[in-house]
Amino acid sequence: MKVRRTKVVVVKKGSNKGVWFRINVLAIFLVIAVAGIVWLFLYSPVFEVRDVSYHGKVRVPEQKLSAAEEAIVGRSMFLVSLDSLRRLIESYPEVKKVIFKRKLFHTIDCYLIERKPVALILSPSVYGVSEDCVLLKNDLNPDYMDLPMITGLSAKELGTEKGMEKIRKAITVLNLFKQSGFEGEIEVSEIFIRDGDVSMVIGSKGTVIRFGKDKYDKAIRKLRAVFGILAREKHFPSVVDLRFDGQVVVR
Repeated sequence: MKVRRTKVVVVKKGSNKGVWFRINVLAIFLVIAVAGIVWLFLYSPVFEVRDVSYHGKVRVPEQKLSAAEEAIVGRSMFLVSLDSLRRLIESYPEVKKVIFKRKLFHTIDCYLIERKPVALILSPSVYGVSEDCVLLKNDLNPDYMDLPMITGLSAKELGTEKGMEKIRKAITVLNLFKQSGFEGEIEVSEIFIRDGDVSMVIGSKGTVIRFGKDKYDKAIRKLRAVFGILAREKHFPSVVDLRFDGQVVVR
């Protein structure tokens, strides 16, 4: 006769209690630690904004930025929104873009990217105009005085839709001219607009390029081809007329 032996395991009461107690203590400790870290970074004075610094060649009137700065100073640099300050700074025509950097422990650095002029407008004072057709103040850096001059705008047209349309045409032609590889090869001295037609004066001999009222990309391609031939022949005419479909008039 076989005798079946049964092993009895006795579980002591209270052994699980110790494990759960340690787990609960550890969880409470973690919650307190996380809460402390959150408070330290987001609500304590250790990381509150106390200074807003501006960097770059662009000078904006800082007294006009004081209201936006007041909404930032005293708040955590990790919580504060810089959108209102960004909109205010970028509302100045001379500022193309602003980049913010948070510097420990109390500083917001504002790096102002300058909107540079690519041409000048004489109407009758001298203004700069950027590649995105934004008018810039007339107290320009002397380094910009050798830029191409846009002419053909009256003082009354400046700031009007009619005047801006002329400026857009001139800048479109200038940008296409640069993108086609002429920049650095042939200097542009003037862009003249009359009755919607755009003309450009280039080179040391003052060759006049007539682009017409539209289809400037096609005109630039024709100009590139024509000047390739003229450069080989070392002959630069007084006028190159690109206004006609399928032909170029050189004289």
